[in-house]
This record gives sequence, C-alpha cells and structure tokens, in this order.
Amino acid sequence: MKTERILNERQQALEKMGISVQASGIMVEKNKYYLVNLNADPSLNELLVYYLKEHILVGGRNLTQQPDIQLMGLGIQPEHCTITIEDGGLFMEPINNARCFVNGVPVVDKTPLHNGDRILWGNHHFFRVNCPKGANSGALSSVASEPQTPAQLIDYNFAREELMQNELSNDSIQTAIAQLERQHEEDKQVALEKQRQEYEKQFQQLRNILSPTTPYAPYAPYDPLRIGKITPCTPTTQMLMEKWAQERDEMFKRSLSQLKADIMRANGLV
Repeated sequence: MKTERILNERQQALEKMGISVQASGIMVEKNKYYLVNLNADPSLNELLVYYLKEHILVGGRNLTQQPDIQLMGLGIQPEHCTITIEDGGLFMEPINNARCFVNGVPVVDKTPLHNGDRILWGNHHFFRVNCPKGANSGALSSVASEPQTPAQLIDYNFAREELMQNELSNDSIQTAIAQLERQHEEDKQVALEKQRQEYEKQFQQLRNILSPTTPYAPYAPYDPLRIGKITPCTPTTQMLMEKWAQERDEMFKRSLSQLKADIMRANGLV
C-alpha cells in the first residue's frame, strides 16, 4: 500500500510537470492542444507534454499564484505569459514585456499560435505547438507556421537556428556585414569604371594611329625591348579580366556566407 501510494504521488508529480505517463510509456492525446519541449539532448527531447486548457498561466516561482506551467531559469518571470483557447483558436499573450518568441520572432501582444509553431520562453525553454487536426486550418496560418523546407525536422536545432537567424538580421553585426557588401559593390564598380576608361584610352590611341589622315602607319622609333609597346585590348584579355572578376566576386560571397555561419555558431556557444 505504501509503494502504491508513492507511485501515485510520483505520477501526479510527473503529470504536474507535464509528463503524461501510462503503462506503455508517454501517451499523447491527439485531439487536444498541447506543447512538447524541444531539448538539445535527444534523450530529453519531447519528453514534457503540457496539455492546454482554456486558460493557462506560464511563469516561474510565484508566491501569489501557482502557474499551470512552471519554468525556471534566466528570463522567466513569476508571471510570464498566458495561453488561451478562444473560439477554436490558440493564443499567447506576454505579461509585462516578458521574453517570448514565436518562430524566432519576438512577440509583445496577443499572438495566435498554430500547429508546428516554435515557442521560446525566457532564454532557453523551447516548445513546439501541437493543435488538433482541423484547428487553425487557414491557408495563411499554415504558410506562416510551417518551415520553408517541408522535409526539415522541427527539433531543437531548427528552433535555435531560426531564432539566431532572426537575431542576426537585427544585430549590429548584420549592419557591419551589410556595410562590407556595400563596400565590395562600390569597389567593384570603381574597378569596372577604371577598366572602361583604360579600354577607351587604348581605343583612342589605336584610332589616332590608324586615322584616315595617315595613309600609312607612322614610323616608330627603334625599341628592341618593346618598352613603349601598347598592350592591345584583345577579346582574350577582356575574357580573362571578366573571369577573374567573377571568381573574385564568388569568393567574396563564399567568405561572407562562412562568416555568417561562424557568427551563428559563436552565438550558439555563447
């Protein structure tokens, strides 16, 4: 009897934490709204299942009111946000500008949630939204919620990279990268302009030599080392210059892409 009582207490504690334990393991009721956790550790991924009622309070340690979903860690307020089910739709509303993200985008007002949406509360609590089949079936919501690549698994890494890409787009580092791109484009235009001027100069020199007023080519001074020889602008030279410029441009783009990847990796380590 004592063992059974302890097992019942453990099961109640697990259910309060969001783990629905059955005889065959963790069972999820497909006809309800619920959240599953996303964790970097595969053994802990999707272990927590939080069933959602009409009104859910998410927060940390609260002396006045016990939250329905209690979280701990950096960025979690005592009363963090509320999740409500209204008219067949699911909504989340932050409290007092709490740190809440949906699909990598910060939210400050009441925001609808759809099946497959990724939620971040605080600094590191990632969850995925699961809605009953047929709920929130609007075409616009499915486009906004699903990842760009349908084959992409919506896991912790996907949610974290999505968040980092959004933060990178609003970061001062992104401004510096954009400045690099602009500088590269300006340098390329300056180089093309110099090349055009050089071509025009050589073309004008050839026109002066082969002018109709000169019936024959003028005698040139003896120059055995060909120091004064004009380098003609031949199609082969122009093709080589264009190929070199294209390779330089592609190398710059590859380097910039590698820089962005390194910044995202560094942010993850931080």
